[in-house]
Amino acid sequence: GEGGGPPPPVTLPHIPDDLLDLSGPNLIDVSEPTDSVVATAAPAVPSPVGEAPEDRATVDAVERWREGKNLRALLASVHLVAPNTAWTARSLSGLLDQAALKSAYREALLTFHPDKFPDQPILGRCVVDALIQAQRSER
Repeated sequence: GEGGGPPPPVTLPHIPDDLLDLSGPNLIDVSEPTDSVVATAAPAVPSPVGEAPEDRATVDAVERWREGKNLRALLASVHLVAPNTAWTARSLSGLLDQAALKSAYREALLTFHPDKFPDQPILGRCVVDALIQAQRSER
């Protein structure tokens, strides 16, 4: 299998080049007050993943949890990194059967998928990424 390499880079949405150009004619001169410009609030820009301290702490906790574990060990211990969730703890011995492993893996992906886990999407994404990478390394 693969070692505990770095996680894949976070993919951010494409930003059109004209939004990054700070020298263009579309900038509003705010040095002088004017009635011709109506002040509007800019839409909030979502923070990049991992920017907030609590997000970084979540990512770090999941990295520590996943280190050195195979898929069975991750599924048997995911309740430790994601307590108080809909996930039912599994025993390692209960995951020895291939059908049980496959079933638990699918259930975990559905339980922790960020879209289905809106209260903690960063945790959900990290757990799903860890499970997928562990599953791929077992093939």
